[in-house]
Amino acid sequence: MSLNLQVDRAGDVAVLRCEGPIISGVEAEYLEEKVSLTLAETKYLVLEVSGVRRVDSGGLGVLVRLLTRIRKAGGDLKVASPPGFVTSLLEITRLSKLFDVFPSEREAVLSFRKPTSEVSKPPSPTARIVFLDQSSDVCAFVRSVLSSHGYEVLSTTLVSEARILLKAGNTDVLMLGPNTSHFKFDGPSLAGSLAALAPKATVIELDKQFQSSEAEQAGSTLLQLLREKYKASATGVA
Repeated sequence: MSLNLQVDRAGDVAVLRCEGPIISGVEAEYLEEKVSLTLAETKYLVLEVSGVRRVDSGGLGVLVRLLTRIRKAGGDLKVASPPGFVTSLLEITRLSKLFDVFPSEREAVLSFRKPTSEVSKPPSPTARIVFLDQSSDVCAFVRSVLSSHGYEVLSTTLVSEARILLKAGNTDVLMLGPNTSHFKFDGPSLAGSLAALAPKATVIELDKQFQSSEAEQAGSTLLQLLREKYKASATGVA
């Protein structure tokens, strides 16, 4: 099923009704294009998602990136009428702290008439992570999930920037995303080359299936890999 989008207006608030999957590829691109057109008219947006049937890690990354973009422009994005799996997804990934979620479209629209409550801050960082991937959506997803769990995450889509970040400070974890094989690189191993710049860092490489995984599964996999490998490295276990 393809993603269907319909825009309605409630005063100065745009309501974007979504039906179908929010996943990497054409659907994510269509959603971003529709939001961009809507933002040309208003910076207040409600995403009504009762008809959404699937969200993968790339799709959730798009939502995070759009939310960040809208808030930087002085607006906001609210999520309305989420089905159970979306509510569970946001809670498990702790992105419920980032998104304002409402049980109905009406409540989401009315929330723009009330003062915005302060977003709770995540706990102090437990590790500094440099994440590299060619996809900005994957970067947004990984950065948001890990930041909400208290990690300091610096993400980039450029190898040159990853080198600068690794040289700039103490890095605990170097994480390579599922799309790093697409980088043009001279040498036997991109991971090895970058790891040499932060020899004390734990290196984690995400497999190619990560981006297309259901967002809940991708978030759980990400946290499990990080906890297992980082803990093993910190305790000296091979």
